Amino acid sequence: MPLTQRALTTWASMVVFLVLLTIQLQSKQKQSWYTIFMPIWMDDALTALFIICSCVHSNSCHAISEMPVFCGSRRCIIFIICLMKIIAQLTLCHKLENKSPQLPMVYVFLPIWTLIIYLIIIVVPPLIRHYKE
Repeated sequence: MPLTQRALTTWASMVVFLVLLTIQLQSKQKQSWYTIFMPIWMDDALTALFIICSCVHSNSCHAISEMPVFCGSRRCIIFIICLMKIIAQLTLCHKLENKSPQLPMVYVFLPIWTLIIYLIIIVVPPLIRHYKE
């Protein structure tokens, strides 16, 4: 999927999500939070499908210098980020839907904290190597 189409689908899903969120927060008649987050999940599903298709389609990476954007470990990184984002959204929806204190907020934010730590581990070493040179 070209970058412009990817940006357009992301933009459209975010607009629909924000409209649904605004309606949910302003209306007296409440809908399910799972319905509110559905546009974002569809966008994440498209991203995951694109990653899986790119894994199947292009397995011709011979050297790291020839590595395209969605090859090898980069595909895994993007796929893990997508999965962690979906898990965080599911736990948030579960917490908002069931207002019982059975699920502490620590468990709701645990996927987000894990994702942040994972991204720091992935991003910081190349930056350090870049600025040492």
